[in-house]
Amino acid sequence: MKKIGLTILTIIIPSLVYANEPMEFTTFPKADGAVNVVSSSKMSVSSEQLIKEKNEMQTKGYVEKENPEIKELLTIKRTAEYEIKNFKNIEKIRNNPNKNTMQFPQYGSVYVDTHIKASYKEIKLAFPYKEIPMQEGSTIIGYAAIGEWHDGWTGINVFFENKDLGICSYELNNMAISHGAVNISEDVARYDINKMPNTLLVEGSTKSGFLYRINFFDSQFSKSLECAKTKFDKSTTNKLIGFAKVLDNTQA
Repeated sequence: MKKIGLTILTIIIPSLVYANEPMEFTTFPKADGAVNVVSSSKMSVSSEQLIKEKNEMQTKGYVEKENPEIKELLTIKRTAEYEIKNFKNIEKIRNNPNKNTMQFPQYGSVYVDTHIKASYKEIKLAFPYKEIPMQEGSTIIGYAAIGEWHDGWTGINVFFENKDLGICSYELNNMAISHGAVNISEDVARYDINKMPNTLLVEGSTKSGFLYRINFFDSQFSKSLECAKTKFDKSTTNKLIGFAKVLDNTQA
């Protein structure tokens, strides 16, 4: 279900398969996790558009925009409940001739499963994963595989509910394994976390609700935290940055 703010950054990772929707990508086989701040002329959106959104963020605290991801994230608990129940025993489902295997993406002869799971241990990952810390009043909703398949997934998406942030999704993708890279426009690059460039965007409306998103990186991982709430609160943006710092220290 995730998009990563394509107006402000480009993810360069070969042949990505995501649980629901793919990010913008291109082939770049020797990137190995590079993060680059580049001129907006190298991006797929104009500098004028980026600056317009940046100014709107500064004046209103968010960009007025309808985003279907908001509803998807606000209702992810219902989606997770269904997928956890119906796709728990994947081998049994795969081997059942009455089931349609088209619901599973395929790498060569290997069927892989991107449905939401109750535990991250149900997902085969290509790297050691450290569970994210849960604050008091927060609960895990589920986990889903993302990224590339390298005898295991290069990424994981963690859905959880946080009493301050709302319904959240945290994506962690190992760019070193998938040979990925990130280009961030110089017009919107920030340095909120670990002195590495990051992006920050809040968008939505009083009708649809609001999506708070921060994309941040280190030398190995791309990380994205986004949270959906029905109402806008500027303090939520600061809390989002604060929790992203906690997450960044967890999987370093």
